[in-house]
Amino acid sequence: LTGYEYMVDVFEEASAREDIKRAKSLADVVVVVAHMGIEYDMDIDDYTQYMTNIFLEEGVDVVIGSHPHVVRKMETLTGTDGHQMLIYYSLGNFINSTNEKGRGTADRMVGAMAQVTIAKNEAGNAYIKEYGVEEIVLGYPKNMDNTIGERGKAAEEFRDRLEKRCGLPVILWDERLTTMESERILMKSSGYLHR
Repeated sequence: LTGYEYMVDVFEEASAREDIKRAKSLADVVVVVAHMGIEYDMDIDDYTQYMTNIFLEEGVDVVIGSHPHVVRKMETLTGTDGHQMLIYYSLGNFINSTNEKGRGTADRMVGAMAQVTIAKNEAGNAYIKEYGVEEIVLGYPKNMDNTIGERGKAAEEFRDRLEKRCGLPVILWDERLTTMESERILMKSSGYLHR
């Protein structure tokens, strides 16, 4: 598509390698946002590992995975040439609204925001100065009388599992009336609500 030549719509190894080489010739830092991973699975599957290895071999600087809809780990990998690549395997759902219930629902109700600071050294070479995820915010479905029901207890249990798995603080955010408030703000900002 004209104007979208930089995008890859289906992953194909030879094309991906070629696109990365072209990007490296044009940019100081190469960031790949890859649609990879098994939906709702927190583990790193073989195909994600295959793609990750290609990105590392080609010298990508930052990878952000985007398919699983759950928060996965992040890490820095070092290639055989010494090049380091930062990878966020999945940041989960940045904004989520689900009416589903059952196993795994809480996993999909959380998202993280990548923080990456890129700088240049004295020679003018770009490098990743800082990176991380400071905290994760998880919706806390409290009852209107401020008591904790079944879904609130599930959120607490999930918070504990997530903190243990990711090593990051997880903040429970009281979400009473947040849907109504969000809709009001959106309607007001789009001109549908006038006061």
